Amino acid sequence: MNSERFGRLAALALACFLTCAGCGKAATADAPATAANTAPSEPPNATPPTVSEAAKILDLRQLPLFPGSEEPGGRSVARLTYNAKTSPREAYAFHQKELLAQKWAQAPGEYVTDESASGTFTRDGYTLSLSAIPTGSDDEAATMVNVNNHGNLSAKTLPQPAESTLLYEFPVTIAYVTPTPVEKAVAEIDAALLAAGWEPYGLAGDSRFYRQKAIRLTATASVAPAQEGKTVVNYQTELVSAELPAPVNATRLQYSEPPVQLSVDFTGDLAAADKWYRERLGKMGWEPTTENPVEQGFEHFVIYRNKPGEMLEITFREVDDFTRLMLRFTTAEEFAEMEKRWEEQRKKAEAAK
Repeated sequence: MNSERFGRLAALALACFLTCAGCGKAATADAPATAANTAPSEPPNATPPTVSEAAKILDLRQLPLFPGSEEPGGRSVARLTYNAKTSPREAYAFHQKELLAQKWAQAPGEYVTDESASGTFTRDGYTLSLSAIPTGSDDEAATMVNVNNHGNLSAKTLPQPAESTLLYEFPVTIAYVTPTPVEKAVAEIDAALLAAGWEPYGLAGDSRFYRQKAIRLTATASVAPAQEGKTVVNYQTELVSAELPAPVNATRLQYSEPPVQLSVDFTGDLAAADKWYRERLGKMGWEPTTENPVEQGFEHFVIYRNKPGEMLEITFREVDDFTRLMLRFTTAEEFAEMEKRWEEQRKKAEAAK
């Protein structure tokens, strides 16, 4: 439930950001004056980064919180969502100051009022979105802060639909309009993305998700009445905090963070699912800690480790003619903390004997 909640909050924040960006609004007159770094022009980048490459630019697990704020239930390299006991304006200004100090540049389109604040920052080709929206009452100031890293992939380098023209372009999203019917446009885009090395990563309504390295791409195609019934194709990019693979024939796939996890419905039995992941993860440097899945109640599980000290736990549950998997990723730092707690519990248990 926590992962679903964080996923919804992140989606809401991104939607608010894109809405503001789409309006093309500059900072309001009552916004505080800031000596913002000027966003330099960056050459288009068509190569998605790895998580480790992105973390060198900014690891959101290390970003300071507004003073007096409690640590959120989970943090990840690419996402930060938490509640601050202050106004949206003050929360935004705090993070803006910190990002500028870390050499991030303010991009055009900043929007700051007493009710909400949002802005975009760039550095070394990466794009970061920051939003702050109120969650408290009139008697108590409270703000939900969302910071999302969208990676450094330039949306303009993604496949452009046939016979299309540019509709709009912003730092993390781009859209084209084409006379090609939706179904045909989807098929053409899907083929082009697969040929470019993108892997299918789930579906949701009119949207199709793809992943390559640490970038998750959302491609949406729909009929636009405002465009005379033509097809509008929209791309959005976001960074993920773990490169979790999924089989092409997965019938259902859901990624969320934090915590970083992937739910997959695998077409086949438990043995086939286990074999697929052992082979795929082995090529990625992961090693299983057991030769076979361990049975636990109605489920089986396998734990993987890699040289950086990270952990990946996969649980399997057979359902009719498919196997439902849950992949849960744990960073090396989180695993070290878990080991510390286990050791403390062991010592307490021994002392109690």
